[in-house]
Amino acid sequence: MKRFLTLIACVATALMAVVACDDPTKGGGVSLGEGTITYNTSAESISAAFFQSDEDMTMLYFSLDKVGFTALETSRYYVKISLDTADVDGRTLDPAKGEVTVELFDVENENELKAVGGEVSVKGSARSASYKVELSVALDDEQSVLAVSFSGGCVNGGSIAYANEWTYLHPTSGVISSIIWEAFLDKRNADVWYLYLAPVKDVLFEEVTYFSPVKITLPADVALDGERVFFAGNSALSVAYGPNEWSAENAPNGFVKVLYDETRKQLTLRFATDGGLKGYYSGAVDVVEGL
Repeated sequence: MKRFLTLIACVATALMAVVACDDPTKGGGVSLGEGTITYNTSAESISAAFFQSDEDMTMLYFSLDKVGFTALETSRYYVKISLDTADVDGRTLDPAKGEVTVELFDVENENELKAVGGEVSVKGSARSASYKVELSVALDDEQSVLAVSFSGGCVNGGSIAYANEWTYLHPTSGVISSIIWEAFLDKRNADVWYLYLAPVKDVLFEEVTYFSPVKITLPADVALDGERVFFAGNSALSVAYGPNEWSAENAPNGFVKVLYDETRKQLTLRFATDGGLKGYYSGAVDVVEGL
């Protein structure tokens, strides 16, 4: 009988944990913080708040309606903030400079708007599941403004699903981005390998340089084990796009993370430069070897 009651208690505890995780107002013992979303002149209270975070990126989501993370698109509208985890320190960031991305998903009107300027500040950590956010931005419909003020706990939304793409802050055109369709690893040089990330489909290796790929130079002594390697201290490591190249000389804080599975010919890559170019790719890689 005692064993049966213990089993019932364990099941009840597990069920309560599941309910807590599905409840947007709490999760893992964290109480929902307080805040408002102001869309143009309408200010309303935030009813659900979520975060996703890893070593590289942090994403925050704020909804007007009390919904679960997987049901955000049933809300009237919600706000998504994406930034480098290293920038979650309270500093002021500018969407126009590519330092942070702010998106408003107006579900009711089937509209998606992105911030084109303004100020964003995010401070907190995944460990505490608590964040403080202040933002005031202009949106790309050239007439709407958005403000968010929030402080307190957020529910963990789980692992981040990254898109295969790069973004670049062009000096005159602003932030531009491209899907990465193909990846090539040129191993013909024993001392230096070259990675090419193509922004077009079905391109051949012989043609890839005609389509302005991102080119990453990897010296032989750089481990391809998924660890972050900074440009500083690695003089031959570099990332190039168009006429621009970033290395230890002009972008010491730039880095690459490359995990290469030679048997399966699979590649997982993340890179960032001090010059406004950053990207992610995970998938098949065509390997070029020999003459």
